[in-house]
Amino acid sequence: MLSKKLLVAVVVAVAALVRLLPAVAAGHYFSTDVWPLIKTAYMMIEKPNLRFWNHTELGGYHNRWPASIISGVVYSEITSLDAAVFFRYAGVVAVSTCLTLFVYAVALRVSSVRRALICSLVFSATPSFVVFTTTVLKEVYSYPIAAALVLVTIHKPRSSILLTVLALSISLVTSHPLTPVILASAMVSYLLTRLFGEDSPRLRREEALWVGAVSAVLVATYAVYAAFYSWEGLKLKLEIYDLVALVAIATVVYGWYALNRGSRVRSSLLLAPIALASAVFSSVNLLDTSTALYALVLGAMLLALLVKKGGVPWSVVPDSILLPIATAALYVFLAQPALLPLAHRVLNYVVWAVAIAPALVKSDSKLLDLLQLAILIAGIGISANALLFGDSTTYYWVYREAELDVLRITPLLPTKVCGDAKIQYIVGPEVEVSAICGIEVLRGSGGTDPLVLYVDNLRYGYVLSPVDRYPVRSFDKVKSSLNLLYSNFYLLVWGRA
Repeated sequence: MLSKKLLVAVVVAVAALVRLLPAVAAGHYFSTDVWPLIKTAYMMIEKPNLRFWNHTELGGYHNRWPASIISGVVYSEITSLDAAVFFRYAGVVAVSTCLTLFVYAVALRVSSVRRALICSLVFSATPSFVVFTTTVLKEVYSYPIAAALVLVTIHKPRSSILLTVLALSISLVTSHPLTPVILASAMVSYLLTRLFGEDSPRLRREEALWVGAVSAVLVATYAVYAAFYSWEGLKLKLEIYDLVALVAIATVVYGWYALNRGSRVRSSLLLAPIALASAVFSSVNLLDTSTALYALVLGAMLLALLVKKGGVPWSVVPDSILLPIATAALYVFLAQPALLPLAHRVLNYVVWAVAIAPALVKSDSKLLDLLQLAILIAGIGISANALLFGDSTTYYWVYREAELDVLRITPLLPTKVCGDAKIQYIVGPEVEVSAICGIEVLRGSGGTDPLVLYVDNLRYGYVLSPVDRYPVRSFDKVKSSLNLLYSNFYLLVWGRA
C-alpha cells in the first residue's frame, strides 16, 4: 500500500495540475479579473518609485487591497521572471497546495486518512471552485491566509499567539474586502451554532473567549483599515435599508435553525426551497445544461450534510459557514438583485463547508466515500472541459492566444470601441470600451465606433456581467452595415473602413 505521505503528495499534485490546465495546455489565463492585477504589477515594476497608495496612477480600486499585486512584484524582482508567471503558475501552485493541505489537516484531526484524502480531493476538484482559482486573483490570494487564521483559531488558545492573529488579520484585510467579512461572520456563527446544536458538546468558556478574541481582532483590523485606506474603494456600501434587510433575514435564518435545535435536515426544509427558488428566479437567463452540471456537483456535495453529525465540537463548522452564506445569498436574491453579478463570490465559500462535512459525520459508510469519488470524477471532467475548451457558463474567462491579438492591435484602434466585459477587462484603460454601443451595433441601430468580438460571442452571447448576456441570434445586420477590418478566426473587428 502507498505510504500516507505519497498519497498526500499525489492529491496535492492533482489539485495543482487541474488548475494549471489552461496555462500549460492552452497557454492562456482563465480569468477576466486577473488583467487589472497584472497591469498594476507591471506599472509598479516599471516605476520603482510608484507607491501603491497612488490612486491617480493605479486606478484607486485594486491597489486598495494590494497584497496579491505586491507579491507578484516581489516574486518578479526576486526571480527575475515576468510578474505574469506568478499570477499564472507559481502563485496558483502555492495557493492550491496550501488549501489542499489545509483541508487534509483539518479533516485528519477528526477522521481517518482515507476520508481526509477524499475530502481534500473533492475540495480541490469542485468545478465552480476550480475555475475561480486558476489564477491568483485578490480573493484567491486571500484564501490561504484565511485558512492559516482558521488553523490558529482551532489551535489550543494561547494569548502569546495573538500577535500571529494580528499579523494574519492585517494580511487578510489587505488582500480582499469580502473574505475577512465571511470569516468573521463564520466565527461568530460558530459560537451561535454551538449554543443551538443538539449534537454538539457544550461550548466551553475558554473556547468561546478565544474564538471571540480572534474574531474581535479581525473585525477591529478590518474596521481600522477600511476607515483609513480602503473605504473609498468599496463598491458596495450598505445603507440603512440594507442593514435592516440583513438583520431581518438573519433573524429568520438563525431563528429557524435554533427552533430546530441545529438539525440540518429540519432546517433545510424551509431554507433550501427559499434559497433555490430565489436563485432560479433571479438568474433564470443563465439556466442551461452547463450551469446545471455545476449546480448538480455542488448539490451532490450538499448531500453529505444530511448525514448525522459526529457529536464533536467541529461538527457544526459546516453550519457556521453555511448560515451566514445563506443570509447573504437570500439578501442578494430577495432584497438586492442588482448585486447578482457578485453572488458567485459569496457562493464560492459553500465549497469550504461541504468539502469538510464528510469528515465530521458519525458514519464511516463506504457509500459516502463512493458518492465523494463520483463527485470527484465528475468535477475533474467538468473542470477540464471548461478550462481547456470553455463552456456556456465560463467561456468569457477563457483567453486564447489568438484573442490576445487585441492587445497587439490596440494602438491601431481609436480611443473608443464597442466590446463586451471580456474585451473591456483585457484592453483596460488604454482604450474606452463600451458594452452598450456593442448591443446597439448588433441590433443594427447604428454606431460609428469599431465593434470587437470573439468567436464565443456568436456561440454563447455578448457578456455584460456574469449574469447578463445578450444572445447574438443574427449577425446579418452587422455584416450588411460594417466591414470586417481584422480577423484571425477567433478575434473579429468590424467597423467602417
